[in-house]
Amino acid sequence: MKKIFLLILFCFSTLILIYYISLYNVLTVQGDRNVQQMLIKDGTIVTLKFVHSVELFDYIEVYEVYDGNLILKKAMSKSFGWGLPYYGNLTFEDYYIVYRFNKSFRSFYVSTYDFNNYTLRVDNKTLKLDNFGTLVKLRVDDLWQWIFQRLKESLPMKEDCLDGKQS
Repeated sequence: MKKIFLLILFCFSTLILIYYISLYNVLTVQGDRNVQQMLIKDGTIVTLKFVHSVELFDYIEVYEVYDGNLILKKAMSKSFGWGLPYYGNLTFEDYYIVYRFNKSFRSFYVSTYDFNNYTLRVDNKTLKLDNFGTLVKLRVDDLWQWIFQRLKESLPMKEDCLDGKQS
């Protein structure tokens, strides 16, 4: 009877763990100088902000994390300018021109320069992307995918075992 109870408790606990792991994603910010990973939930807002090199105004992109993707929801600028969107659903809010999107990205790269002052805001945490290098990759993985990738990286490769090498 005790063994059955422990088995049921183990199964129930495992199901709860599986459920909670499925709610989370991992946001990876990776450059040649630094890497940071953050545990985030679907619905988390990620904001990328920088000074446009021609217009010299702040340009802000707002992403929402959903199902292992960064969904670009809107971009905000104080002027129409070189390299900025000129199409789509456009409104004016709080002195900003707001472009509405619904574009999905699993990952993308940002080329940083000191004068652009790139920052990434996730929840209440702000990262200065210049600290990561001149080419920074942003990527979202669901937590299961991230866990399996870490396990795969920690296991010796088949070729290594054949060569007599083991880590």
